Amino acid sequence: EVVAGEPVEIIAELSGIVPRKAHLFTRENETQDWAPLVLPVRQKTAKHQFPIVTRSFSYYFAAHNAKTQSYTLTVRQRPLVTRVVHHDTFPPHTHLPDRQNQEGGDIVVPLGTSVSLHIETSETLDDAWLIIDKDQRVPTQVSDNQAQVTLTIDKDARYTIQLQDPHMIRNRAPVTYRIVALPDRSPDVRLLRPGNAEIGEAMSLSVSAEAFDDYGITKMEVRYKVNQQTKDQVKPMVLAQQAKETTADAIWNLTALDLLPGDRITYRVRAYDNNPSPNYGETQEFVIRFPSLYEIHQATEKAQQESLG
Repeated sequence: EVVAGEPVEIIAELSGIVPRKAHLFTRENETQDWAPLVLPVRQKTAKHQFPIVTRSFSYYFAAHNAKTQSYTLTVRQRPLVTRVVHHDTFPPHTHLPDRQNQEGGDIVVPLGTSVSLHIETSETLDDAWLIIDKDQRVPTQVSDNQAQVTLTIDKDARYTIQLQDPHMIRNRAPVTYRIVALPDRSPDVRLLRPGNAEIGEAMSLSVSAEAFDDYGITKMEVRYKVNQQTKDQVKPMVLAQQAKETTADAIWNLTALDLLPGDRITYRVRAYDNNPSPNYGETQEFVIRFPSLYEIHQATEKAQQESLG
C-alpha cells in the first residue's frame, strides 16, 4: 500500500540465465489489457520507478518464458476537504439576524461573532483540527467524513484544516483561509448648535447634536471644562431614540457654574454606542465665552447711543 501522490519503485531480482531485458506488465482493472514496459536488467535486477501514483493497479514481471505471479499495488487517497460551510451568530448588540449556510472557509464577520464551521471531506476521518496562525491547534468533532467546530472571532487570523484518516494518512498542502474580524467602529458625532458662542443675559444655551454608528447609539452628553480645569464635567443630553442615526438635545443652564466676566468654557459632545464595552466618538472642541467687563461696558454704551440716535 502506498499514498496517492508519492513515488513508487518496483524491483525484481532475477536468477539462472539472466536476460538483458525484462518486462513489467501493469493494468488498473481486469477489463484492461496488460500494458508492457521494457526494462534493462543490470546486476540481475530489473526495476522501474513511477514518479507519482494516483490509482491502484496490478502488475507482474516477465523475462524469457518465466514470469512472476500478479501483485496488486493499493493506492490510498489522501483525505481532501470537499466543502466548507459556516453559520454565523452575531453579537446581540449588532441586532443582526443569524447568517446560515455561508459557503467557503473565508470568514468575514463582526468582532465577537460565533462561527460554526461544517467541514466535509473525501474520506472517512479519524481526526481533524484547525491550525490558526500556524501555531494554535483547535480540535474538531469528527463523524464519518465530516468535522465540526465553533469559533468565537476575536481577531484577524489565517487558518488551515488538517485531516487524518484511519490509516494515519494526512491531507497535503491544505488551503489557507482568512478570518477578518470587523471592528465595532466608534460613533461619528456632529454638533448642530450652538458652536462657538457668547453667553447672553439668559445664561442658558440650547445644545443640539447628531450621531451615527454602525449598530446603534445609546447615550450622548456634553463634556466641558471651565477655564483651566483639567477634569471634564458632564451635562447629559436627551436622546431622540436609540438607533444607528439619532439626535440629542440639552438646555444648558450656566447659572450654576458661577461664571465671571472673561471666563471661558471649552466643550464637546460625546456619543456612546451599544457595545457591551462602549466605544465613543466626539465632536471637536468649541468655546463659550462670558464677555469681559470691558466688552460688557462697550456693548452697553453702544446700546445707549443707538437708543439716543
